[in-house]
Amino acid sequence: MYRHSLVKPSLITMGLALVVMLVAVLALTSTGLLQAQGGHGVGIIKECAGPNGDFANPVALEGETVTCNITVTNLDTFGHSVRVDTITDTVHHASGDDLSGNLLPAPVNIAPNASVTVTDTYVIELGDNDPVVDSANTTGVDLGTNLPANAGTSAAVDIINPTIVVTKTPDKAEVCEGSDTLVTYTFTVSNPGDVDLTGVTVTDDTLGDLTPAFIAANGGSDTLAIGDTVTFTATDTISADTTNTVTAQGNAFGSTAEDTATATVTAQECEIVVTKTPDINEVCIGSDTLVTYTFTVSNPGDVDLTGVTVTDDTLGDLTAAFVAANGGSDTLADGATVTFTATDTISATTTNTVTATGTALGVERTATATATVTAIVCNVPGRMTGGGSVFTDEDDIPPGNIRVTHGFELHCDVEDLPNRLEVNWKTSQRGKENRFHLLELTSATCIDDPAIEPNPPNADFDTFIGTGTGSYNGVEGATIEFTFTDAGEPGTPDTATYKITTADGTVVLEVSVKDLTFGNHQAHKA
Repeated sequence: MYRHSLVKPSLITMGLALVVMLVAVLALTSTGLLQAQGGHGVGIIKECAGPNGDFANPVALEGETVTCNITVTNLDTFGHSVRVDTITDTVHHASGDDLSGNLLPAPVNIAPNASVTVTDTYVIELGDNDPVVDSANTTGVDLGTNLPANAGTSAAVDIINPTIVVTKTPDKAEVCEGSDTLVTYTFTVSNPGDVDLTGVTVTDDTLGDLTPAFIAANGGSDTLAIGDTVTFTATDTISADTTNTVTAQGNAFGSTAEDTATATVTAQECEIVVTKTPDINEVCIGSDTLVTYTFTVSNPGDVDLTGVTVTDDTLGDLTAAFVAANGGSDTLADGATVTFTATDTISATTTNTVTATGTALGVERTATATATVTAIVCNVPGRMTGGGSVFTDEDDIPPGNIRVTHGFELHCDVEDLPNRLEVNWKTSQRGKENRFHLLELTSATCIDDPAIEPNPPNADFDTFIGTGTGSYNGVEGATIEFTFTDAGEPGTPDTATYKITTADGTVVLEVSVKDLTFGNHQAHKA
C-alpha cells in the first residue's frame, strides 16, 4: 500500500545565504540530492525503518517489512511554487529491482518551503544483499521558471541476523543403572550473529532455569555481545536413561533468536555374578578330605568390569587365579565368564563365602556366593538288609518306566559275611529278564546323613554306599555301584540308586536316586 501526505511548514524568510547553507547540509548528510539553479529546485529525503519503527537505525530481518517515508521539499528562494509530478521508489533486491511506480496519485503543487511526503513499504527477501539499498526519485517543474525540478536519493537498511547457538555436553555418556551417578553438563551459549542479544535466558527441561548460571558466567549481564561465547556447568545425578534439552533465547530489535541442544546419558546394566561349587558336599569327620571348589565369575552386564578381585573368607585372595584364567587380565568383558578352581582339605563342616568385585563406569559392583561342605560320621559298623522296587524314567538306562527289583544283606565291613545282593530288571516292558548277582563286596561305607532322620532310628547310620563285582546274566566280570538309604518306617521314604556295567564296559543299568515303590531297607547296629 502506498500513501502520501502534504506538509506545509511555516514560511522562513532568511535570504539566499540560508538557502546555500541548507544545500550544503543536504549534500554532507547524503539525505537527498538537490537540483537547484540560481535558487530554484527541490530536495528529496528518504528515511526507512524496520518493524521496530527506528528510523535512526534502520534494521530488519529477512521476511520483515520495511517502511520508508519519502519527502520532497520546494527549496525555491524566489517565491515560485513547484509542481511535483512523480515520486518513485526502487528497492534493489538481490533477485532484481522492485519498481514502485508513481507514488503520487496526481501531480501536486507545493509552495516554497512546503513538502509532500509519501510512504512505501517492502519486504526483505531471502538472499538480499546486506544492506538492502532503496532508491527514491522525484520529477517536477518549477512553475516560475518552467525549469525541471528533479532530485534523487537512497537509503540503506541493514539485514540483521540475531543468532544464538547453545551446546550441551555431559562429562559421562554412560552410567550404571540405579547408581545415582553425578553427571556434569557443560553448556556453551554463543552469539555468531551480527547484533547483540539482550535478555538472554537458558532453561533445561530437566535441570530447570539455568539463566542465573549463564549471567554469573557472563560477568553479571544477560546481554551476549556479537561474537561472544559463555561457558558454564550444571550437575545432575542419573540412574536411568536420561535425554534432556536446553533452550537458549535472546532478543534483538524486537526479534527473538532461539536454539536448542539435546544430550543423552545412557544407563547401562553393570553387574558381576560369582558362583562357588564344591566337588563333594559331604566329607567324613576328621578325614582331611581334599575338596575342589569351582568358581565362576561372570559379567552379564552391558559394559566391561575393570580391576576385578576375588577373595574367599577361608581360601584367601583368589584374584591371581582369576587373572590367570582370564588370560592375564583383571578386566572382565561384558558377557564373559571366567572359571577357575581352588582346593581345601576339610575335616569338619565348613561354610565359606567368596566375594567378587569389579568397577564399571566408575561404579563398584560386588557379588557373593556361599558353599557348605558337611562333615558326617563315616564307617559306622553295622549292616543293612532289605529290598524293594523302583521304576526307571526317561533319563535312566533302560528308560521307559521299567521296574527294577533288588534284595540284599550287606555289612559295613567287607570282611564281615555274608554280603548278598541281587538286582533284576527287563530291558523293556516285554523284554527279557536280566539278573545281576553279587560275588564280592569290594567297598562299603556306612554313614549317618544329617539330611535323613529315620523314625525310629534303629542304627547309628542310615546310608550304605558300596561297590562290588558279580555276574550279569551268568557272565562274571560285571561291576556294580550302589547306594541304599533307610529313612525309617514304613519304607517308602527309602531310596535306591545303582549302576551296573558288564565286563566289556557296557552300562546295562543306571538308575538315578529313586524312592522305593515297594519294599523296605533296614539299618542294623553291629
